[in-house]
Amino acid sequence: MSKTIRYVECAHCGETVGAYYVTCPYCGYRMVSAQQAVMDGLAW
Repeated sequence: MSKTIRYVECAHCGETVGAYYVTCPYCGYRMVSAQQAVMDGLAW
């Protein structure tokens, strides 16, 4: 089983960053809440 790196778009600056980032490396926006919302959405 291959592990794929998921990418998410920063809600603050719009840059595409790895989903494993806690804060956006481009603008420093904290992305934990946004990522958690995505995880909660997938759980439905």
